[in-house]
Amino acid sequence: MPPATPVTNNDPPAITEPPATNSVKAPPTRPINVHDLVAQLGTDDRQAAAVSLASAGKSAVPALLKALDHADWQVRAAAVFALGQIGADAGEAKPKLQSIAERDENASVRDAAAFALDALAESR
Repeated sequence: MPPATPVTNNDPPAITEPPATNSVKAPPTRPINVHDLVAQLGTDDRQAAAVSLASAGKSAVPALLKALDHADWQVRAAAVFALGQIGADAGEAKPKLQSIAERDENASVRDAAAFALDALAESR
């Protein structure tokens, strides 16, 4: 009787990720230029600029407060959105947002301000 043939597994070996090392460095991040981003609120890139301003947090609030007085309703709406995303750190914007929610000439801006006020209240 011939010797038994060993059973082999023909599946390819499992690929595992190498262990993380500290030798890999993340690419350097560029500092956020708040004033450039506020200027972008007046362009077609306003949504991306608003998101970036929101990620800048409290440091963007003074420039966003100024943007609330802009003649273009889309700039005001984007600034309101960013303030709402910042949340509690944008608390100093509350009086201005209340005024906008009551009196802005554009219904979309008024609605956005109301939502931003809710976001500020919820983040506390």
